[in-house]
Amino acid sequence: HGSCNSPDACACHSGYTGNNCTFPVCNGLNSSDASVCNGVGACDFPDTCTCESGYTGTDCEYSVCHGLSSLDSSVCNGRGTCTSPNTCTCNANYLGTDCEVVVCFGKNDSDSGVCDGHGSCTSADTCICDSEYTGLYCQTLLCNGYTTGDPLVCSTRGVCLASGEC
Repeated sequence: HGSCNSPDACACHSGYTGNNCTFPVCNGLNSSDASVCNGVGACDFPDTCTCESGYTGTDCEYSVCHGLSSLDSSVCNGRGTCTSPNTCTCNANYLGTDCEVVVCFGKNDSDSGVCDGHGSCTSADTCICDSEYTGLYCQTLLCNGYTTGDPLVCSTRGVCLASGEC
């Protein structure tokens, strides 16, 4: 990877260094440097890092979470940050190894009591209520379009039953 100019003196080709021009250089660092390829890869050829599992990038500078680079907008389900291999730091109101669990008002989306048991948690603190319920977390029963506390419920002639009927 170079030529000998005088005894024990080599002129290395671009991308190689060392007494015998045996060490490739990656992103300005000798392949024998512990921090080459961000310390998580090997410099096998000039400016060519072979990254350890869980890392990617020309200098192994990006983590991979569940098959996606930390640069991908859908990494961690788009609800967190890939901070190290297969480690997502989830945004507020999201949980799970890949930030796949949504939290609504303190309850996981799979909890039977989420959205007061009368709706679905579709995103952080966002409930989509069943047709006969309303409210921020589906806590208010509807009767013919009126909330149970409305003075016009049941045309002022009755009370709303749990079934949503007068």
